[in-house]
Amino acid sequence: MKRYIIKSLFVLTAIFSLNACFFKEPGTEIKFTDILIEIEKATQQGDANTKDTREYSVISDGLFLTDSLKINLVGPQQKEDITIAVEVGAGADVSGTTAVAGVHYQLLTPTVVIPAGQSFGFLRFRVFDDNVDPALPVAVRFNLTSTTKGRLSENYKTHRVVIRGRCPFIKSKFIGAYSTLEPGYGTYANTSTEVSETATTLTIQMNNFWDDSRTINYVITKATGAVAIPSQTSGTLTVVSTGTPTCNLCNGNMVVPYRITTTATGAVVENNTHTYTKQ
Repeated sequence: MKRYIIKSLFVLTAIFSLNACFFKEPGTEIKFTDILIEIEKATQQGDANTKDTREYSVISDGLFLTDSLKINLVGPQQKEDITIAVEVGAGADVSGTTAVAGVHYQLLTPTVVIPAGQSFGFLRFRVFDDNVDPALPVAVRFNLTSTTKGRLSENYKTHRVVIRGRCPFIKSKFIGAYSTLEPGYGTYANTSTEVSETATTLTIQMNNFWDDSRTINYVITKATGAVAIPSQTSGTLTVVSTGTPTCNLCNGNMVVPYRITTTATGAVVENNTHTYTKQ
C-alpha cells in the first residue's frame, strides 16, 4: 500500500511539472528579444568568404556607378535607429587583386543606419567603372565592426565583393593601327581591316604579321571578347592561335599566343605571343 501511495504521488508531481512547462498564465506571452545584425548577401552565399562577383558596364564617361549591400536586422524592430560601423579590408585572394579606394570604389559613409521601425538598411558604395579593367577583376571586403544595439553575426558580418568590368562590343575599337610586341624580337606596327561580320563575330585581317608583310585573319567573339587565329596558311607556313587568347572590349587590345609550323612537314618554327596595343 505504501508503495502504491508513493508511486501515485510521483505521477501527480510529474503531471503538475508538465503543466508548468506547457501552460502559461493568462495575459502572458513569450517574446524573442535578441537582436542580430548580418549582411544578407553573405547568408545567401553560404560562406562569408565566398566571392560575390558583380559585373559593371565600363563606359568612359567620367561618371561612377552606385551599388549596395543589404544589412538585415534579425529580431524585433526597434523604436530608435540602429547604427552599424563599417570598415573596408583587403579583398584579394588567389584569383583577385585588392581594389583600391578612390580608384576602383568608394564607401559612401562609414556607417549603415537601420531606421526605427525597419528591418534593414543599406551599405552603399560607388564603383568607378572607368578604372576597371575587364581583364583584371579587383576585390574588396566589407566588414561590419560594431552596432549601437544588438550584436553582429559572427558568421555573416563580413563579405567580399569582386568588381568586374564589362564593355559593350564596338567594332571600331578593333579596326585601325596597332603596335605589336613580340617577345624575343621587338615592337612593330600593324594595321587591321574588316574582313566580315556576323551577329556574333567579327573577322579582321592583321597586316605585317611577324613583321614580314604577311596578313593573318583573327576572329573576335562579340559577347565574350574571345579572339582566335583560325588555322591558315601563309606562304610555306601555317599559323594558328594557342592557349587562351584574350581581347579587351574596352580598348581593342589583344593578347594572342600562336604557333607557326611548316605547312609541308608540320615542324614547329615558333611558339610565341603577340601583344597588340590599339593606337
